[in-house]
Amino acid sequence: MNNIAPITEGLDPTGPTPLRAMTGLTAPETLVFQAIHAAIVEQRLLPGTRLTEEELAAIYATSRMRIRRVLLALAHEGVIALPPGRGAQVACPTAEEARAVFEARRLIEAGLIASRTIALDEGVVHRLRTCRAAETAAARAHDRGAMIGQSGAFHIELARGLGNPVMADIIANLVARSSLIIALFQRDGAVCCRADDHDRLIETLSGPRPAAAAAMMRAHLASIEAGLEMATKPAPGGDLRTILGGRRGVEPVRDA
Repeated sequence: MNNIAPITEGLDPTGPTPLRAMTGLTAPETLVFQAIHAAIVEQRLLPGTRLTEEELAAIYATSRMRIRRVLLALAHEGVIALPPGRGAQVACPTAEEARAVFEARRLIEAGLIASRTIALDEGVVHRLRTCRAAETAAARAHDRGAMIGQSGAFHIELARGLGNPVMADIIANLVARSSLIIALFQRDGAVCCRADDHDRLIETLSGPRPAAAAAMMRAHLASIEAGLEMATKPAPGGDLRTILGGRRGVEPVRDA
């Protein structure tokens, strides 16, 4: 297939993305999963966007069977919906689901921080500062998608750094679902994630003050939720090839 938009630069099928849904996918399928998942997290694929097997198979130069397996894995993560007889689409969380996701995040993320007994080690702090630097660079470039992606990466990296891979996996799923919620419900002018909150979290977590850091995380997540207006807005569609092919730069995924 000629002139396929390049889309998988920088993706690693053996990379550390902590998502259980990728278990059992082949390396080519994992690359497609990561590309679509990243587009959802970065709000390039908005809630309600249709994901047709035929079009995705053409974009990724792969088979519809592979695409079907990827869509099932994404549905398992709750970021796409597969309504019977209507085809796949990016999920549209309800207001009730939105409240439940943020309640879960406050309980899990703050609880994980509160359970630690020592300060984060220097390697973890360095990785968190790297996330913050990337988030700042994206903000300066006015790249909202990358900024949202890096903000979510901060929360996932923190969970990894606290030494609980099971919780990191759960938080990765909640971060992705939060991005959909923010895309649907964020109040005009609201800030989805205050970057300076991340700076304060790093400083507090660098010392032996888990209770203060846990309270800070709860307040941080509560402020994000406070910026939501729980009335579903229409989600504009978009051309899948442009959305999925516009930010990467190597050959498409090919069937092995």
